[in-house]
Amino acid sequence: MIPAALLVVLIPLVAAIPAVVLRRWRSVELGSALIGCGLVIALLARDPGASLQVFGLGIDVDAPLNVLGRVLQVRSSERYPLLLLFVCAALLFACSWSASQGWTYVPVGLGMLSLLSTGLMIRPFVFAALAFVAASAFGALMIQAERSGPRSTMGAARYLILYTLALPMFLGAGYAIEQATGITELQARLDALAPAITLLIIGFGLLLGALPLFTWVNGVAKDAPPLAMAFIATVGNGAAMFLLLEFQQEFTWFTQSAEIRSALQSGALVMLALAALIGWAQQSFSRVVACALFVEIGSTLLALSTGAPLGIEAVSLGVLARAIALGLLGIGVSALPRYTTSDQFDAVRGLGLRQRWIAIAVAIGGFSLIGLPGTLGFAYRWASLQNIGSSDVEAMVLVLFATLSVSIGLFRGLLALVERSNQPFLAQTQVHVHRAEEIGIAVLAVVVFMLGIVPSLMIPLARAVADGYTFYR
Repeated sequence: MIPAALLVVLIPLVAAIPAVVLRRWRSVELGSALIGCGLVIALLARDPGASLQVFGLGIDVDAPLNVLGRVLQVRSSERYPLLLLFVCAALLFACSWSASQGWTYVPVGLGMLSLLSTGLMIRPFVFAALAFVAASAFGALMIQAERSGPRSTMGAARYLILYTLALPMFLGAGYAIEQATGITELQARLDALAPAITLLIIGFGLLLGALPLFTWVNGVAKDAPPLAMAFIATVGNGAAMFLLLEFQQEFTWFTQSAEIRSALQSGALVMLALAALIGWAQQSFSRVVACALFVEIGSTLLALSTGAPLGIEAVSLGVLARAIALGLLGIGVSALPRYTTSDQFDAVRGLGLRQRWIAIAVAIGGFSLIGLPGTLGFAYRWASLQNIGSSDVEAMVLVLFATLSVSIGLFRGLLALVERSNQPFLAQTQVHVHRAEEIGIAVLAVVVFMLGIVPSLMIPLARAVADGYTFYR
């Protein structure tokens, strides 16, 4: 029997081969990526313990794969998180049909997806850190794409460096956990695990971009192609968040640690306060997106700190909502270089009146990202606030203030887009938006509003993700 874990790792890598070799034909490139993601999604959607016959070969969904003493396995807690990540990846790959992100986007994204999946499935956890650092190298290639010139590598370098700095934190934590294994006396064991808790807090802070002075979010938002940014912020950050949940699932001392809960809450409040302070004053769409991601990271940490099923459901909804919102926003922002030299509000002033499809993509994607009522983002934001409830009124108020601040920044950009201006653009004549862009924008806009009006369509997947984690029971 072939373990499904092997296929989850190999299928994206195999799909990346035609995506590289035949990259001149975008339909082949995207078809290969979507077929690969679709096969993994179909595999993970099967019941645990189910076997599948393909070309005479048996496939066991939850069978372990041993590689040099390391175990890769699709466990019950990982099956739906992996499925969710592949759904988001497929969606963001499909968005590049409307807005090309360079030849590295699809094949490198598939490689990154394979490594992130490896990081979630592999045990011991020390090797998960190695897989995530390797994935960050692929992420750096996506960020850099075809950029050149002075300071063009800042975002890619920061992303790679911060993930690399997280590696010794996980290695040190692994050593401390191993040393504490043989200790039977409870208090002595907890004292021996204290360094591991501190190192893991720093390591996950670096992975999630939750340390404001040492975050990769600003640099990546500024330098990465818009859909590459969406991929990293959704699939990459989502995988790091699910890795944190896997630690909670695996180790009782980690779940019950007051330091972990305090660190999650403190990190959330700091990220939300930062977004509240600076979101309204941003002067470009990339900076507004970075501040919106501060709100997303803060809300995620706040939801995880509760350790409740609703919190995990809200986080899962947030991953999907972020993929759709950033995908739509990315299509619009990707079109700006045809007309302007930057995404600064002053540079795009009046462009929305000439290119209405761009304005529609930026507006609806942005509305969903900030959680405007009637959009998909609102369903996630409402679930997140319900999870906080009346137990932490200060945190709820801070979420609202941070969202309001980012909303002001977004609306300032949208007003600049639709403001009448005689400002010249690079394309002086009316350049029609490509038909693929129109279709992509229209489809995603319908999805944003449809799922915003009927969020129950997403609830089964979010609930399945939460049901896989039993540490809160």
